[in-house]
Amino acid sequence: MTYDQFKTILQNQSSYESIRNKRFSLGKIIGFTSLAFYIRILLVNYLACRKTRKIKNYFEEWGNDSYSHIKTVEAVGGKLYIEGLKNLAKLNTPAVFIGNHMSSLESMILPAMILPFMEVTYVIKSSLLNYPTLGEILKKVEAITVSRTNPKDDLRKVFDQAGSMLKNGRSIIIFPQQTRSVSFDSKSFNSIGIKLAKREGVPIIPVAIKSDFWSNGKIFKDFGMIDISIPVRVSFGEAFYVNSNGKKEHEMVLDYIQSQLKKWTN
Repeated sequence: MTYDQFKTILQNQSSYESIRNKRFSLGKIIGFTSLAFYIRILLVNYLACRKTRKIKNYFEEWGNDSYSHIKTVEAVGGKLYIEGLKNLAKLNTPAVFIGNHMSSLESMILPAMILPFMEVTYVIKSSLLNYPTLGEILKKVEAITVSRTNPKDDLRKVFDQAGSMLKNGRSIIIFPQQTRSVSFDSKSFNSIGIKLAKREGVPIIPVAIKSDFWSNGKIFKDFGMIDISIPVRVSFGEAFYVNSNGKKEHEMVLDYIQSQLKKWTN
């Protein structure tokens, strides 16, 4: 399937489900799944990095490269389920997407899901810009960097840069957790996305993500084992505006993510 075909499915349906390749899967080769996955991920990022040096407006290509990461999940035998796409199709305004952060995978595959509906970029920790190839990609899509050591400075920077982007029609993805975690800890989930959405008068889309298909590594966090028996799931909730001091809306985001994760683990 091409990215254009994938986009058409997303734009015309409320959900997406991977079709597993019955003829051959790299995941069938014992002990080869994780290696095959990382080789493909690194290759896609390398080729994407080369594109960023040649293309002025990289956003269309970003969607295509992000879809290549989805195809990597499927190539090794994994399955991806996407829900709530109608909630993106109904939007006629930029939004703040607020989601939990379980692994590195969502950072790679979310653009392919959102770009068919609107231009988008991330709020990320500044250290990611130092990653080979990935850093160049993030710079090209004008990702907003925060230190996570000075909350006041981070908030000021997000208000300034993300606020300007929202005014110009570009949506923002924020993972408010302090770090990636398989277990969802609501106490580590800050309200920076809520504050941004309230300030700019744009809606919030809660995003529940289950990506422990890619586990965190014991030695190197970015290189854990790949378990194709665990489906990758992404669910986009209904859009809503912040009409209070934000506490109620913050709880709404938490409740949505927690309820989806509970449904997927039962």
